[in-house]
Amino acid sequence: MNFGGYRLQTQIGTGPDGISYRALAPDGLTPVEVRDLSAARADPLRWPELDRRIRLARQLDHPCARRLIDPGFAHASPFLILQWVEGPTLSESLGASLPLPPTQAVALTHATAAPLAAAHRRALSNRRPGPNRVRPPPAGRSNLAPAARRRSGA
Repeated sequence: MNFGGYRLQTQIGTGPDGISYRALAPDGLTPVEVRDLSAARADPLRWPELDRRIRLARQLDHPCARRLIDPGFAHASPFLILQWVEGPTLSESLGASLPLPPTQAVALTHATAAPLAAAHRRALSNRRPGPNRVRPPPAGRSNLAPAARRRSGA
C-alpha cells in the first residue's frame, strides 16, 4: 500500500477503523504515525462520523495535543499522518511513584486537561482518555492521542 511516500516501519496497533504504524516521513528522518483507515471507509455508518471528527481535529492547535499532519483522504486507501511522540505513557512513567505530591498532581492534571478542553471547544472529545494514552514529554507537556486510534494492549 502507498501512504503518500511514508515508509512503514512497524505495526503499533489495530482497531475497528484500521491499522496504525510507526513510519518515516518522506525525508527519511522524521518519525510519524500512519493510520490506515481503509476499514473505516468501508463502513458506511462509521466513515461519515470519523471524517467529520478528523476535519475538526485538523483545526485543533494546542501545544500539548498531538498534531494531525496530513489526512491522506485523496488516496485510494485513506490514511492519517500524526506527530510521533517518543517516551513512556503516563502510567509507565509514574509506575511506583504514586501517590504524587499535591503540587505535582495538580500540574499533571492541568497539562492533561488543557488539550482536552481545547478539543472540547472544537466539539471533539477524546473518547478514552487515560494514563495509557498520555505521553508526558520531559518539558512537562502532555500529548493526547486523538480518539480515532485504538492501540493494541491499551
